This record gives sequence, structure tokens and C-alpha cells, in this order.
Amino acid sequence: MDSIVSKQSSASWSEIVPQDWVQESRTISDQGLVVTHEFQTSSEVDVSNGCADNILMFSFNSNLRQVTRIARKEYNGVLSPGSIILLPAQAPSFCYWECEQADETASFYINPQQLQQVAAENDCLYPERVELRPILHTYDNQLAAIATAFRSEMYSNSLGGKLYTESLANQFLIHLLRNYCTQTPTLRSFSDGLSYTQLQTAIDFIHDHLSGDFKLQEAAEQLGMSQYYFCRLFKQSMGIAPYQYVLQQRIETAKRLLIKQPDKAIAQIALECGFTSQSQMTQHFRKTVGTTPRAYRRN
Repeated sequence: MDSIVSKQSSASWSEIVPQDWVQESRTISDQGLVVTHEFQTSSEVDVSNGCADNILMFSFNSNLRQVTRIARKEYNGVLSPGSIILLPAQAPSFCYWECEQADETASFYINPQQLQQVAAENDCLYPERVELRPILHTYDNQLAAIATAFRSEMYSNSLGGKLYTESLANQFLIHLLRNYCTQTPTLRSFSDGLSYTQLQTAIDFIHDHLSGDFKLQEAAEQLGMSQYYFCRLFKQSMGIAPYQYVLQQRIETAKRLLIKQPDKAIAQIALECGFTSQSQMTQHFRKTVGTTPRAYRRN
């Protein structure tokens, strides 16, 4: 039987897991998540100094005996299909298992900083305090569905694979935040739209970026909130969605330039107002103003 012992400092998942166990691995880099499909032979893992990552293991089959110790808690029994073990980052842990055939497992290695970032992006108060709690043995139907979907996607090579796995990663991380934190995250409270200062900051940012590649996410980050809440509160304050306001201001800028600079090409004005082309500006201009830019200038 193999025995794996961690180094003196906190180890990464790649230092702990023998690579001959790993059948397939999928890295979702922008989510700080690595998912592997593994077949684990009878063995033990002693991570006395903790792992740098949070580790969640989902078992697809049963084994003869499972011993899991995390800090001062212990589970000693059978690991049945659908069983889940969660080892928090930095927590001293020990796992021992016996099996007639190799355990089939989906393992999720979650970077703690990225988990906190997801909490911040979803408007949690004090995201830096987000920590996962130890789970020695439990069942979770939703995590079972996500683990099974990840395993299938690893081998499918189907259309939209990257987008699909990113969607699964988002579901997985949000589910952890909702159900497996040491303390339930508290959401920020927003009501009655943006404050005067927030609204002015948002409007100033929009006008500074009208002629370029305006991004809602960047505008939301100026106010320290998610894109979802920014759009919601902006509409409460202004009566229209941010993208409608951006379009409205681009049209107004185009109207002024068409009159003040009669010799400038309409295509150039379109680019200066943040449209990708003259035809795009003409389409929105006609819909908003009721005529084309050329006819507006002439009349």
C-alpha cells in the first residue's frame, strides 16, 4: 500500500496527488479551479501541514473502508457511491482507504483566494473572511450532478465545451459558498438605486469611455459592486438600463458633431462616438431620432 506524506510547508494539489491516479484533468484557470477524474488505489495521504487548496472529493463507487481525519474530527467507515469529503485549505488532514478495485473519484481543487473573489463578485460582505468548513462524510445531490457532468464533459469534446465547463464551475463555487462555509456569507444591501455620489461616479465613467470599448463590468467595479447590482440600481436611479443610457449619450454626441463639424465624414464621427461602424450608428440613429445621420445633418 502506498503512503503519501506532505512536505513541511503547505503543498499544492499537484504535489499530493500521484499523477498515475489522474485519468483526465480540466483546469478552469479564471475560476481558480482544477477538476480531475482519478482512480485511486488503496493508499493513505497524510497532509500534516495542510494543503494550499481546498479539496473536495466525490466518490463514484464504494470502498471497503475509509478513514478521514480533519483536525480533531474523524470518520471511520465505508465510503459509498455519492460520498463527499471536503478538506479545507491549510487544515491538517489524513485519509486512508482500502478498496478491492481502485476508487473512481472526481476531485476539485479550489484556490482560496479565487473563492473569495467569487464571493466579492456576488456582493458578499467581508469576502476575505470566506472559509470552507471540513466535511468528513456527506451526500449532496447537486454536487453529485455537477461532478457527473464534469466527468462526462472531460471526455466528450463537444461543441461549447469551454463555456459549458465555466458554467459548471460557477454553479459549483456558488453552491460551496451557499452551503459549505464556516459562516453563511452576508450579502450587501442595496435599495432605492444609487446614491448621488455613486450615480455621478457612474455617469462620469460612462462619459469618459463613450468613444472606446465601454464595459459594464468595469463601470460596476468603480462602485465596488457586481455587474448585476450595478445594472439594477442604475435603472432604479435613471429609469433606463446602463446600456440604453450609453447608447443615448452616443447618439446625442453624434448629433452635436454632425452639426458642429459639417465637413467631417460620418464614418469618422461614428468611430469617435463609440460605434463600430457608420452602418451601426445609422441603424441606432434612425431608430432613436427617426432619420439617418446624413438627413439629420442636411436638415
